Amino acid sequence: MWQIRRGQLAGRGALDAASAIAFAVTPSVTGGVTDLTGGTAGVYTKSIDVGTYTVGRMIMVGVMARTNAALAPSSVTISGVTATQVSAAHANDASTTDTSVWYVDAATAGGPVTTSGLATIVVTFGTAPSRIGLSVYSINGPGVAAPAGVSSVANSDVTVNTLAVPTGGSMLVFNFATSGYPTVYSATSFTQDVNSNLITTQGYASLHSTPGALSGTPSVTIAATNATAINAWSFVSVGP
Repeated sequence: MWQIRRGQLAGRGALDAASAIAFAVTPSVTGGVTDLTGGTAGVYTKSIDVGTYTVGRMIMVGVMARTNAALAPSSVTISGVTATQVSAAHANDASTTDTSVWYVDAATAGGPVTTSGLATIVVTFGTAPSRIGLSVYSINGPGVAAPAGVSSVANSDVTVNTLAVPTGGSMLVFNFATSGYPTVYSATSFTQDVNSNLITTQGYASLHSTPGALSGTPSVTIAATNATAINAWSFVSVGP
């Protein structure tokens, strides 16, 4: 006759609970982060509520900025841990707009994946931009894979058809434009999480697709309610 000890049953239940976590993309910021103009020597610090820790979480940060030259941040840290850059775009005209995407995942020793609540994000530029905003996402689920990214420089509308999306995964889109804000972006199976008008008609946005709605290498067109110009776009895919 089989005997199951209470401790063994409890341990099995804990493992099942961990493995049952569904892949999910959760914006930590909706609407937009306050304009971060004024960072000392190009260093900007912001505390963001990243929610409750779950096993295998990834934290992803989109940095959108207006600069005077093609200029991605030199580094991004999340709760003191150096983030990995996955994508960057530069649109250069009378002024330059930039997007870049950074992340720390469960494989990063000492990373913020075990942090609940506020995470301190520090963005460092070699030269201070004139405007900067952030979009932050918590990406949860067992075995979240390293993200892939592509960039684009295009006015609205924009189409991407070269980025593979893992089965059950999601695509995230980050944008900065120097005209046309406030605007609303839309695409099939996407939700716009951020739409922030920083100054006059300048602003930034981010969207994510419903997990599992896209797969393979889909053709995705992002449409805008207002015509926007001098756009930098970063597209990132991630999945379980």
